[in-house]
Amino acid sequence: MKKQNSSFAIRGVPLILVLILTLVSGSAFAQNQTQFAYTANNTSFPSNNFKNISMVRTLDNLEVGTITVPTQPQSTGIAITDDDRFLYVTGTATSPDAVQRIDLLDPNPFPTTIRTGFARGAFYVAITPTPTGGGGCRYAFVTTGTDLVDVINDCTALLQTTLGLGASNTFGVTIANGGTEAWVTNAALNGTVYRINAATFTLIGPPITLPPGSFPGHIAYAYISPSEFRMYVTDQTPANRQVLVIPVINGEVQSVRSIAMPSVIDPVTGQVITNIGFMGIAVKPDNSKAYLTSNQDRWFFTINIPLDVGQVFGPYAQRIFESGRGVAWLTDGRAYIGNGGGFQNLLTVINNTNLSATLVILPSGRPNWIAPTNFTYNAAATRPLSTARVR
Repeated sequence: MKKQNSSFAIRGVPLILVLILTLVSGSAFAQNQTQFAYTANNTSFPSNNFKNISMVRTLDNLEVGTITVPTQPQSTGIAITDDDRFLYVTGTATSPDAVQRIDLLDPNPFPTTIRTGFARGAFYVAITPTPTGGGGCRYAFVTTGTDLVDVINDCTALLQTTLGLGASNTFGVTIANGGTEAWVTNAALNGTVYRINAATFTLIGPPITLPPGSFPGHIAYAYISPSEFRMYVTDQTPANRQVLVIPVINGEVQSVRSIAMPSVIDPVTGQVITNIGFMGIAVKPDNSKAYLTSNQDRWFFTINIPLDVGQVFGPYAQRIFESGRGVAWLTDGRAYIGNGGGFQNLLTVINNTNLSATLVILPSGRPNWIAPTNFTYNAAATRPLSTARVR
């Protein structure tokens, strides 16, 4: 393991009592070079100040706007279309209003409910890219915590179809393979992973079986070569201390393997910690590394993708995570990590040069998942990073 020097800046910002998105809304979203990040907030302990969505200016990590979703007691997942136009927000509360779409070009953005016709929760969401050539529609794939995945047509903002996968708890979801596939995890003991054709909404092959005892969390895509890509799946079972890898070569799923993640030493007791479960994961757009969230608050875990090995950095001098959730990469190489499972409104900023950590206080809620503007999908490793729009 590597010793990490820590750098902290606890940043408080003035309380925002009104919606001020008009300061940076309208066509400025498409034209302004400043990157913003939207966080889906845990508001399960509500106050007058808590809002479902915070808008963070990444230049200085300041919350500069909020959006309230009246029908959503707690927002869980969030994703943005690749033209920065629409924001999709999901909430786990059982409701026919569990999926909301927000037009970010509207000077006064207000959530629009997407009716699925069923009273169920919506967990996480991933959106296909804009089709090349200007034709066709984007589709949002939404997990529900049941055996179902809802597919929403972004052209119409209506439910396109509902897929019954035979799972018990559809959970993590991501877009892969140039936007042609959606991958979904079944978060259950001895869970499975599903590969879906994003154009026909049909399964590609049988469910992918994971090693016994694994409990999949979230999933991320990495491009390896023109003939290979990999899907990285977090394992929430602490005793396993692993991330699962599903290689796909020439379109065929290969045997699932695991990456054993390092154990760590408790900086207070000196005891070796071997039970480490993992939740969130995001692959850097140049496909060089993945960042993870775990149940450890002073250690930061990564995967070196070319070497296919796990790494750990720490211990940090202070707690840099509090029940970490989502991970999102920014255009400058930093990463945002939400801490929605904790009791403080903390957004962790990982600085790419030395992996030092900055803790930012969001006045309006505890961030779960994060969706930055200037979004892109992981492309071929040969694509110049300077021309990519980074997720």
